[in-house]
Amino acid sequence: VVLPPGCQIMAQEDNLLLPEKKMENSMAAVKIAGNILNTDFSLSYFRGHDDIPLASSVLMAPIDPSNSASMKLDTELTFPKIQTIGADIAGEFLSIGFWAEGALFIPEEVAMNITSPGQQGQMQTVQQVVLEDDPYLKYSLGLDYTFKGGIYINAQYMHGFFAERGGDNLEDYLMAR
Repeated sequence: VVLPPGCQIMAQEDNLLLPEKKMENSMAAVKIAGNILNTDFSLSYFRGHDDIPLASSVLMAPIDPSNSASMKLDTELTFPKIQTIGADIAGEFLSIGFWAEGALFIPEEVAMNITSPGQQGQMQTVQQVVLEDDPYLKYSLGLDYTFKGGIYINAQYMHGFFAERGGDNLEDYLMAR
């Protein structure tokens, strides 16, 4: 949200909109797991709502009509609908532990309505897409090993952190300890 020149946010209220208690908002998941050649694997599917909300509506209005520089920001947050198809594998080869996991996320589009004072003080509303309905893939790959004497090393590469959404917004991470 871009503030008009000289304006400041003096008050803010966030409203969390939970999904309605209807059958079509029910969440469901299934997982099939097994072990072949001492290697664990699973396939999974989830249909429901993301657990991190997104802004779906922002209202920016003067607190006092006689002082248009002091604004109040009212934000509505919603939990986007999403489907996830996942797979993972974990095992050991030559005493080196390995794992790989990935998931295809299929979100529903979320658009945010932004209402703010326009020219001549009239309120105007614009719509901005904050989550596109394009599927995106997150994954991680890792290895670990314990050396003689108990020294342990663990390294993992990850494409997409848990709070990141959308194919264009995923970053890459390398972690080791």
